[in-house]
Amino acid sequence: MTFKNPFYLTPEKPSPTASEARHFFVKSSLESGSRALPGLKIHRIQNESETCVFYDTHVWSLWFGNAILAHEKDWILEAGGDLLTGDSDSSIPKFASDFSEGQFRGRLDDLIEIRALRKTASVRLEREFLEVHDATGKLLAHLSLCRITTTRSKMVRATMVEVFPSSKTATSHLKVVESLLEKGCRPRHENLVQVVYRICRVRPESYSLKLRLEFAPETHARTVVLEIFNSLLSIARWNEEGIIKDIDTEFLHDYRVSLRKLRSVTGQLKGVFPESLTNIWKNKIAGICRRTNALRDYDVYILSRKRLEGMLPEELRTGLETFFEGLKTERQTRSPRRTRPRRACANSQAKHRRQVDAPLRIIPKADTFWIFECSAGVSPAWVSRSMAGETPALQ
Repeated sequence: MTFKNPFYLTPEKPSPTASEARHFFVKSSLESGSRALPGLKIHRIQNESETCVFYDTHVWSLWFGNAILAHEKDWILEAGGDLLTGDSDSSIPKFASDFSEGQFRGRLDDLIEIRALRKTASVRLEREFLEVHDATGKLLAHLSLCRITTTRSKMVRATMVEVFPSSKTATSHLKVVESLLEKGCRPRHENLVQVVYRICRVRPESYSLKLRLEFAPETHARTVVLEIFNSLLSIARWNEEGIIKDIDTEFLHDYRVSLRKLRSVTGQLKGVFPESLTNIWKNKIAGICRRTNALRDYDVYILSRKRLEGMLPEELRTGLETFFEGLKTERQTRSPRRTRPRRACANSQAKHRRQVDAPLRIIPKADTFWIFECSAGVSPAWVSRSMAGETPALQ
């Protein structure tokens, strides 16, 4: 028996009543033996067990785009109510371009663009497909059970149940629904990935370059500015790890955007902070941006490769291939991952972790201000300077 959606990713209704329910959830295992549902006979049709791995980007593009990407026997993408299957020549595809041409790749590309994929959760799915008959042998419904276990334990953490009427007009499956409710099953309002993430303690968090800050009218201007600084610096620092590990080009792009916004803010501080101080901040931020200019230029060229190839006849593309190979080599030499010694990087990361154990926050005081110094591949450092008539020197 083959069902339309083997992952049953989406419940039919967000809040079904007991009589309408087709999807159920149990916090443990649900037996499927002859005595599983009293008064009913169960016949097993098929059973299978596979490891299922879910994927998303570092900014959760699929989760917040109401889409799911998973790999079991095949690559499966559910988006916009469509269930698509795809394949890839790569054992672990990193980008949408690593999948074969087709509708699957096109839809995935629209969702994640040039972001890199990563594994978010891995579970074992044990499925059983069953027929349920009454005492006279009449077919009442089809059942599909999906028991979820983690890859580290054989204990069943949850069971998802789906009920299929024996025909489009039949209502006899309601007897099965009543029996499931009596067994402790409850109508479920979550799809498979929501259940898996809860079991694996995965918590998707939203990410945006846009600031969402609210201030009371009487808030002091310095407090407002420092909150804006804090938010922009938080975004920049979040992207640092992605730059160092060279996960994808968007980390550097977002890093530079947040710093450019920060530099723009420093140009609007007349009367809020001393001009000599804001000039130091502006120059320091500009210096950080300049150190990432070459790396971003390489990214822009490499991302435009297909467009440039399309502008040349096929016989001239060999030279362009040589050109891009040279760009990739040069880019690797300038990457923070290559230029930083491993021991220095480890020490910097340890220092970084110690500094950010407490929530990131800039707290203005009457006689003190805080500067957050950050740059690609360099651990952040807090520097405190007195404002009592003294021009601070950045370290």
